[in-house]
Amino acid sequence: MTSLAILLLVVLVTAGLYLRQSMRLFAVVPLALIAGIVLLLLSGFPGFDGLGLTQGWSGVPEELISVVFATLFFGKTLIPLREIWRFAGPQLVLSQLMAWGQYLVGGLLTLLILVPLFAANPLSAALIEIGFEGGHGTAAGMAGLFVELGFSEGEDIALALATVGLVIGLISGLIFAAAYRLRTGLRGSTDSGERIRTRLLTVQSMPRLIGQLALVALAVAMGEGFKVLLVAGEDALRTIVPIVEIARFIPVFPLAMLASILIQFLMQKLRIDQLLHQPTMDRIGALALDAVILTALATMSLTAVAENWQIVVILALGGVLWNLSMLFLVAPKLFTEFWFARGLGDYGQSLGTTATGLLLIDLVDPQRKSGAMERLGYAALMFEPILGGGLFTASSLLIAYHLGAPVLTAIGLGFVLLWLLVGYLAFIRKRAIAG
Repeated sequence: MTSLAILLLVVLVTAGLYLRQSMRLFAVVPLALIAGIVLLLLSGFPGFDGLGLTQGWSGVPEELISVVFATLFFGKTLIPLREIWRFAGPQLVLSQLMAWGQYLVGGLLTLLILVPLFAANPLSAALIEIGFEGGHGTAAGMAGLFVELGFSEGEDIALALATVGLVIGLISGLIFAAAYRLRTGLRGSTDSGERIRTRLLTVQSMPRLIGQLALVALAVAMGEGFKVLLVAGEDALRTIVPIVEIARFIPVFPLAMLASILIQFLMQKLRIDQLLHQPTMDRIGALALDAVILTALATMSLTAVAENWQIVVILALGGVLWNLSMLFLVAPKLFTEFWFARGLGDYGQSLGTTATGLLLIDLVDPQRKSGAMERLGYAALMFEPILGGGLFTASSLLIAYHLGAPVLTAIGLGFVLLWLLVGYLAFIRKRAIAG
């Protein structure tokens, strides 16, 4: 990586962090996203590569995504699963339905349309969830796995889906929110910023920053260690039973996230969790995620996207229609009150980012009467270790590769039916009986 490329990356990421905390627009549409797209478009001009502005950036996402996922749970109170279920159960059900349905829809579209008509790779069945729920970071973090499985263009398609999902989720969500405000006569908004000014690099904050970085490094190192153990265990098992090789292909980032949860749990048990500082962790994660988004988009292959634009359009339409059906058909039945605010948060998150979901909630529930923000956060504690970049997301390509896209589609169908049943028995039926 050239010194100019390093300097540009540092300047843009730092500027993005400051803008995120001072301008609401950049809290939803990161500067890294805009800058990444601009640099990607400029890369098509003759002579741009010779400037070396993005030289060496292609390897950044796969390294930094582990930092992003390691910071997700640091500083957040881990409460008993029973309490989470009582408070945020319906929110979790809706999150699960949106995510598993993306595998079901992606699998059906791949098997019925993309493979027969466009000779698409069957691994495309996993791309909606990777791009929409996982987002730019997950898509970029799985770059090595895409290459290993002979589907290198899959990363570019997933990144394109992540971008399309973010744009559609934001625009459609803003339209829905505006219509809701007109219909209900809602006025005013409590600005969701008690905006914490960035004080990441002051002299006084340096010891705390170093301490938080050490914990993040420990979580990433433990994630690497978990992978070594998994590979060693699988190799030992393969000497006895002829099984397919899987562990070597699992990305480190979901393992780093599990390691951070374990560290947090142990610190709570030892009563030293006061050493964790969530605002600093959030800023470290934000910086790393901006770097991932910026470098992944700027080095994306426009050729690969152009050659597969039909796949991007079909998968994006399928994913959006599924999420819309969950928002307007299922959410009203799951939630006893404030169904639109609670459903809209999940809709924004499952198409773009958590920030999108939070913004949409703020627009339709400025007085925080619904509790949608808190419920969305607690549901994520049970959701993200598995989906949205978690263990299953990281394994979905391997499942499609070794067992076939029909199996991945069947898994998606099975979990959709399971969570529909859970939602009906635990919430919809009880609501009907109580009514």
